[in-house]
Amino acid sequence: MFDTTRPGVMTALGDAIGDLQAAGVALDARVGDVQQTLAGGRRIPVSGGPGDPNGEFNMIESVFDRAHGFGPVLHGSSYVQVVTWHDGPCPDSRTILTYSQSANPRSPYSSDQQPMFSRKAWVRERFCRADVLAHTLDTTVLGPRPRS
Repeated sequence: MFDTTRPGVMTALGDAIGDLQAAGVALDARVGDVQQTLAGGRRIPVSGGPGDPNGEFNMIESVFDRAHGFGPVLHGSSYVQVVTWHDGPCPDSRTILTYSQSANPRSPYSSDQQPMFSRKAWVRERFCRADVLAHTLDTTVLGPRPRS
C-alpha cells in the first residue's frame, strides 16, 4: 500500500498510468500478459518484478519502453527452492530452474521448465534414500580415472 499523503505519490501514480496507457498496456493487465520470454520459439508469460527494495519473491528484469511496453525478460531468478519438513525425517522440497535445464537450444531440456515456471509449477526433489531409489530412472557407476 502506498501513502497518498506523501508529496509526489499522486503525481508518480498519474505518470505510471500515463506510461502504461501510452504503451497500450491495460491498467488491469496481468504481468504475464505483458512480460514474456521466448523459449523453443514460443512466448512464455513470466511473472515477477524488480528484486529489492520491493521484496519480490521472483526477481525478473525487463525493460519498459513508453512506446512499446515491456520488452522480453532479460534476466532474473534462475534457481528457486522451497523446503519444509512435515512429520517425517525427510524434507519436503520443490525446485524450479526458471531458464530450464540446458542452454543448448537443440537439447530437449532447453525449454522444459520455463513453461512450468510460467504456470507456477514446481519439481519435487527427492532426498531420502528410499524415495531416491524409488524414483531413479537410470544409474551410471563411475570408476577410477584411467591413467594417461
